[in-house]
Amino acid sequence: SAKEIPDAVKVFRTFGGDAREFGRSWTTLDPRTIADYRNVAGLPDVNTGEKMIEGMVKWKDVDHIRPALPLDGNKGGLPELIIKRASDKVLNPTITPLPNKL
Repeated sequence: SAKEIPDAVKVFRTFGGDAREFGRSWTTLDPRTIADYRNVAGLPDVNTGEKMIEGMVKWKDVDHIRPALPLDGNKGGLPELIIKRASDKVLNPTITPLPNKL
């Protein structure tokens, strides 16, 4: 939890297909709780959304924060954290299958 890692925030990322688990785009919102997630996250068509990874990242390791950009007909707008070299920076990662795909 955030209490165990000072100055950190919980982050989430959906992935699958050509989108890998440790890409640069993450969000602070649990995708399972967001209606129309694929659209508001601006997911590319190559991301099949079969799985989700979550973990903690220290704020100092977040490279940029912005609204998710529109992509492949999806409007974007969800909070997006850009984390370069996420495999080194996302702590305590856990992967969960998403049976309904997002």
